[in-house]
Amino acid sequence: MVAQVIEATEGRAVWIGSLALGDLPPDLPSEVEILGRRDEVGLRFNGIVGTVKLTDTRSIQIVPKIGRVNFLRLFLYATGGDQLLKTTLGSVPYELSSDTGLSELVAGEFVRKLELAMRYGLSHKREWLEVQGSEFGGNVDFVKTAMRVASHQRNPVVAQKKIRSQDTAEHRLFLCALDNCRHYLEPQDQQKADRVRNRLLQFCSSRFTTEDLVTTQSRSVRNHYRGPRSYYKELVSMSQILLNISGIKPGEAASVSGSTFLLRTAPVFETFVRRCVQDALRGTDCVVLKGGTFTRSLYVDGSFELEPDVVVERMGECQMVLDAKYKEISVADHYQMLNYIDEFQVQSGALVRPCSVGESANMISHRTTTGSQVDVLSLELSDVNSALNELSSYVISKSR
Repeated sequence: MVAQVIEATEGRAVWIGSLALGDLPPDLPSEVEILGRRDEVGLRFNGIVGTVKLTDTRSIQIVPKIGRVNFLRLFLYATGGDQLLKTTLGSVPYELSSDTGLSELVAGEFVRKLELAMRYGLSHKREWLEVQGSEFGGNVDFVKTAMRVASHQRNPVVAQKKIRSQDTAEHRLFLCALDNCRHYLEPQDQQKADRVRNRLLQFCSSRFTTEDLVTTQSRSVRNHYRGPRSYYKELVSMSQILLNISGIKPGEAASVSGSTFLLRTAPVFETFVRRCVQDALRGTDCVVLKGGTFTRSLYVDGSFELEPDVVVERMGECQMVLDAKYKEISVADHYQMLNYIDEFQVQSGALVRPCSVGESANMISHRTTTGSQVDVLSLELSDVNSALNELSSYVISKSR
């Protein structure tokens, strides 16, 4: 039976007449809003994209509100997939609304990059494993060893040893992405994919889970993939794209634990904004961090930590505060920014948001009676390069 795919758009309600509450998986995140009217059940996915598998053969594919291609560009820039952004997607038009051809581009590049990584050498981890033997080695468990000696067991010594393993979250992610993207590949790339898959299977004995996806997403945001194996950065980005963004249905060609593959869009936009500020000020004596170099709180007892998404400091002094909002700006957001301005002792701060549908890029400045200024910078994400230029120009003008 062919699985039915129901398409939904991030932030908009989708109504499904034949859907019952019992068809929904139990592990839906809080961003999923369940609606009801007459004999229909509706769902609204606020700030998440990806795939939700229902308990029957159907799945719901949540498309980013700014479009698949635009979000793909945003995601790649935020996670450091610069080379893929320049080469693979250089010819993909911004107005492309369908993912036709997009998945083929990413899948083909993913297989080629992964095969190249095999030649460079795959990373590994070291984990503690309990072993039994006839000689001492590692961290010996004397209680277990004494019990086995007393009962005349063969290989009585029980010890903990650090064993080298390549069964990592990243490699399980690559294997799952390979299984899901195979039907998007050209015949020559399918042969490469089979060779790479067979090698990954030699040491990936564990099953891929949604926890692996969370782990690799977190590591991407924390810039974990750097140094001699920095090529993992792009491979992880492409794997996440293939599973979350390109419309490929998890579980169709691979055994995956969990019923959802969802990517929260707000952290991606936040990382996009912070990296743009870092690139704009590269080569200067400015330091760009989330929250700044030391912790600040709303109250003197340390409660309610103040942590803007972007803090620009020069010689230990705060120069600029920005906060990324992947939504409409609210009154609470303005109050929050005024608190940041007061606590970080700057004259102005900026709230950065995507433009609404039909809205052009713009900046609106609000000034208080005390002289503080809050700028609301709206970026047109239908052209990510233009959005980067707009934000960079703003940051450079404020840093002078």
